[in-house]
Amino acid sequence: MSARLDFNSEFKIGNINNFLSYGASYSYGANNGLGQVLDPSRPRVLSKASSNSLSSNRSERYYDFSLAIAQKDFGIYAENMFTAKIFDRNLNVRTGIRYDLQNSLPSFSPRANINYELSKTVRLGFAYGISYKSPALGQRYPGPTYFEIPVVNAYNGKAAESIYLVYVNKYENSAIGLKSASSQTFEFSSQIKLKKYNLSFNAFAKDYRNGIGNTRVDQTVILPTYSAVFQTGTGKQPILTQNGTRTVRTPVYKFDNNLSSKSQGFDLIFTTPEYKAIATSFNISGGLFRSQSKSENLSYVNYDATNTNPNYAYTGIYRANNSVNYSSNGRITSSTHIPKISLFVQFIAEFTLLQRTVLKEFAGVPIAYYTQDGRYVEVTSFDHNDVNIGHLLKTKEELNIDNVPKIIPNFHLSIGKEIKKRFKFSFNVYNVFNYQPYYLNSGQQYVYPNQSPTFGAEISLKL
Repeated sequence: MSARLDFNSEFKIGNINNFLSYGASYSYGANNGLGQVLDPSRPRVLSKASSNSLSSNRSERYYDFSLAIAQKDFGIYAENMFTAKIFDRNLNVRTGIRYDLQNSLPSFSPRANINYELSKTVRLGFAYGISYKSPALGQRYPGPTYFEIPVVNAYNGKAAESIYLVYVNKYENSAIGLKSASSQTFEFSSQIKLKKYNLSFNAFAKDYRNGIGNTRVDQTVILPTYSAVFQTGTGKQPILTQNGTRTVRTPVYKFDNNLSSKSQGFDLIFTTPEYKAIATSFNISGGLFRSQSKSENLSYVNYDATNTNPNYAYTGIYRANNSVNYSSNGRITSSTHIPKISLFVQFIAEFTLLQRTVLKEFAGVPIAYYTQDGRYVEVTSFDHNDVNIGHLLKTKEELNIDNVPKIIPNFHLSIGKEIKKRFKFSFNVYNVFNYQPYYLNSGQQYVYPNQSPTFGAEISLKL
């Protein structure tokens, strides 16, 4: 359920007309379903127990959705817009602020958008804003996680004369202390008009904080091991004798504010008027972008589980992601309009100019590892010749496998036809030439970045 109330008013401060908008909103959301309802007399569909604790051993249990408190969001806002004269040129200003109470988490979001006409042909603009996004209901109330690990599986073909024992590990997820994610954005824009030609330049810087991601928590438990001796006679279960113990590791995940990023970039857009000789106008655009991503969550990779060496590093642990991504793209669009036959033709040529990720030098070097029996070992001095841990090293080829080594073009076509200004039919083709370039990535694998042609059609009727 949601409700919203908005007001608009106009007033003067001196000779300046101000247009003020203000209001409030409220939303309420709750899941009134029964939740995870399970019949104890029937097998659980998603249950999959394995002797390997790192496999998919998670299973469902009854979970009442009424345990999740309803989501209630309340907000108020005010925004003012006016135009002032500075040196006989227009200064357009739009400023505002919003206060939100999302899941009992308060936040203030100021925003400003200003542009100034330096001349009839040049305009400059600046914008700033902060926004917040509160955790969702599923993140605030994730519910418990269950892991099932077989301890004894002694089966002779008759259920009454067999034993199957399973260890169940229950992990209570908690979202206490989870904050709202926020982003802060700066934008600069400029526009130049030369007769009927337009050139615009836009740049931005965005800072994203407290992003919600998963943090891995490894728990280890010591479980007994048994030998089973089957008995003769109907209905007699095997005799179990404990013959040792084993250490089992169960990885679980919890929500945490462990993601952040900083992005910067710019783009250029150049548009032409329609050239009457060919009834066509052109639009040329391109940009360069940089994004630095950070995570506090360590990376885990499992390796050969069949190795029987007790000191063999089965799970490698690596530093949290700290990478910088560079990307650049360009696009040329031609738009042809033939009024006599009411035909529109648009052709698009787009280019992926740059796609590259730069990682830290130590990105592929492990900081610790787990053995098969659950022992945690820190790596203080890595030796790639060590038979126990040498395989943990990630090569540059593995780390750079997503980099694109060449320019990738693609081409699209759209055709539209109007009939008496009321009926319109359009047909679109993605990758119209079925152009399928390929390249070898650093892992010596063939990559085909362009999809095969796809088609779409649209019919619209105006009444």
